[in-house]
Amino acid sequence: MREYRILSDSACDFPTAFGDELGVERIPFYVSFDQEVYKKEVEEISLEDFYKQLTGSKIFPKTSLPTVNDYMTRFQKAIEDGMDVLCLCITAKFSGSYQSAVTAREMVLEDNPEANISVVDSRSATGGMGILVHEAVRMKNAGLSLEKNTENLLKLRETTNIMFTISTLEYLQRGGRIGKVTALAGSLLNLQPLIQLYEVSSCPTAQPAAAKRPWPAPERCSSSISKRTISAMTITISASSMAISPTRKPTVSRLRSKRSSVIRSPFPSSMWV
Repeated sequence: MREYRILSDSACDFPTAFGDELGVERIPFYVSFDQEVYKKEVEEISLEDFYKQLTGSKIFPKTSLPTVNDYMTRFQKAIEDGMDVLCLCITAKFSGSYQSAVTAREMVLEDNPEANISVVDSRSATGGMGILVHEAVRMKNAGLSLEKNTENLLKLRETTNIMFTISTLEYLQRGGRIGKVTALAGSLLNLQPLIQLYEVSSCPTAQPAAAKRPWPAPERCSSSISKRTISAMTITISASSMAISPTRKPTVSRLRSKRSSVIRSPFPSSMWV
């Protein structure tokens, strides 16, 4: 069995030391605060510096996906070292990173037809994607071939479910994920939503904090929202938008039926491109 190298775009959100320990090469996204100079996240701008600039400036940062050349360089280096490649990417519905990797694969294989490069759409992001990358490393260390590892990852990605919370709606609104009215209402009511990413589509999630009274019916919200004390809401993510809605507590069996990870993402969810 030929040896293979595991790569991942930086949306897996591994701490640098942890990624190095696993031996996973990360292809970084780019971050810019002036829309002119783009720096590779983690490599050229640390998470600490990113947050200092984020909170200390009124300029909303922009991101750019890894280029085809970024992937080609890593793929070619692995082939030159006599290794095949297993590459995992953030869901294609959130970013063009996966398509960049697929294009790079096709171009590299034209000159190296004997090589084997597997590119996997994780259908997830941040902690959920990180779980898949970790599993890929574990299976590689257990002796599984590139083909078997890829086959198992395609099954495992269907069981990945992540939930996370945020302290402010500002960046979701500025990134276009939610509207100004929704953001304003959430801020006035001091709501901290629980966000769920489930098969990259909208899905109800658990209530993060008990509301003193249930949410009013949608048709009654305009007349009763000022009379209610609301302390919970759900943000559900779809491929192109994000919506806030009342939430119901799911059954225990529903929560246990999927692999879940409660995570704190190093980058705001609205940053992916």
